[in-house]
Amino acid sequence: MERQNLNGPSANAAQPMLKSKASKQDAVSFLIDNHRKVRSLFKVIDHMKSEPDGSDRMELVRKVCTDLLVHMAVEESIFYPALNDRLHHDGIIDHAVADHENTRALIMQLVKIEIANTLFESRVRALSAYVDEHFQEEEGEMFPEARKADIDLAALGQELKDATELMRSHYGRSVRSSSRQREM
Repeated sequence: MERQNLNGPSANAAQPMLKSKASKQDAVSFLIDNHRKVRSLFKVIDHMKSEPDGSDRMELVRKVCTDLLVHMAVEESIFYPALNDRLHHDGIIDHAVADHENTRALIMQLVKIEIANTLFESRVRALSAYVDEHFQEEEGEMFPEARKADIDLAALGQELKDATELMRSHYGRSVRSSSRQREM
């Protein structure tokens, strides 16, 4: 890759180009950033458990559920198919998809119960632990393999970002709808 000389009069002209390149994440970095955000939300949710009202906490639980549903859909529809024939670990994709199915089941259980229900806390903890274990598996096994594979991770990252934005509105409505049905 050719480096630009940033000394001299052309330095200011090169800055916007460098910023735009830096703002684009490759697929693995994009997914790891998603993992970091989800983990952070779970920490905030855990710290809020002593709040008397619980409505803000419930809103964060809905958000993390939506974020997870979107994340899983994007991985399954774009990232996993791109890796499927290029990974050297048999069954790694199948295992990840099975993890997603279990995560969806935990989410559906969680959004259907009241925050005051004694099961709510254990379901939040179970979802957090299960998701964290899945993230560790991806980050420790799948993502290093993806970096070694012959895949345009930059283009794939942009595709993941675009799909995430598109899917977020769909899944946001689905989770809110499930929550409203629970409240009725």
